[in-house]
Amino acid sequence: MISGSRRQFAGVIAGAVALVGFAAPAVAAEKWDLYIYNPVATVAAAKGMNAVAEQIEKDSGGELSVRLHLGGSLPINTTTTPGR
Repeated sequence: MISGSRRQFAGVIAGAVALVGFAAPAVAAEKWDLYIYNPVATVAAAKGMNAVAEQIEKDSGGELSVRLHLGGSLPINTTTTPGR
């Protein structure tokens, strides 16, 4: 049988371990930007990419957030991007 002081010590240790688990900082969600060339949100490509972005966030449990940017909404010069 465990003595009272050992039982109390074990309870303090168990409580401290549980407290550390709850006090751990939450990990911030990763945020990605997705740029498509088309400036219109109602075209099939934009709708499809928006659905993909939503599915990624759902499947990752919110750990990865993808924000869709339509063509012209970011200051990207598409004539000087690599591969052009």
